[in-house]
Amino acid sequence: MNFQQKYCLCLCLAGYLFFHAPSRAMGQEATISIQCSKESLETVFSLIRKQTGYRFVYSRDLLLQSRKVTINIRQHSIEKVLEKLLSNQPLVFHIVDKYIVIRKKDKV
Repeated sequence: MNFQQKYCLCLCLAGYLFFHAPSRAMGQEATISIQCSKESLETVFSLIRKQTGYRFVYSRDLLLQSRKVTINIRQHSIEKVLEKLLSNQPLVFHIVDKYIVIRKKDKV
């Protein structure tokens, strides 16, 4: 390879990394498929962790106040799954890096 070919190859690689790699990292592209019937949130959180690698941070006391859940969802983003999962619960979530923080809903 001569200098021009090496230079062109380096520019192409740099362009790829500049335009494509960040879009994958920013999108939190992990998709989840879950089918559960009358399971505890702790069980469902464990399934999500196994599929995505995300870790959950919560107080066990909070989960004692939650209801059992039934969910049947295929290939949805982690945000959509958590929104559906917690919609009838007294809990909210926040995603920070690879951690999902579960806390009690603020009273309005």
